[in-house]
Amino acid sequence: MRQKLPKYLKVLRIELEDLSEDLEVMKDLYGQRGRRDEITDYVFLENVSLLKSEIAGVEAAIRSMDEIPVDRFRNLDELVDYIDKLFRERTAGAGYPEAVYALVRRKLAKVSRYVLSLDT
Repeated sequence: MRQKLPKYLKVLRIELEDLSEDLEVMKDLYGQRGRRDEITDYVFLENVSLLKSEIAGVEAAIRSMDEIPVDRFRNLDELVDYIDKLFRERTAGAGYPEAVYALVRRKLAKVSRYVLSLDT
């Protein structure tokens, strides 16, 4: 089981980086819609501002992964609980939108299911 912990962190990092890229794409799409006058300036600015904050929150979560003491945990559940608490506290403490924690938490669960399904 302990050999799954580093794999979990690697896959989680990939998932979070992918999430950050998806949010960037959404931001770009809002930019396109704004330039085509499909949305008002107000809606454009509000949405882009929110997405920028969400991107910053996800990127902060990715950076904080380097601080996780993986050898300290005996099993995957302990590691996931630690990461969940760490990300929840950092998201709230930094004032990132609540959606950041919700998005990250979904990734935590997704990666847990994947890593537990591995036969190693």
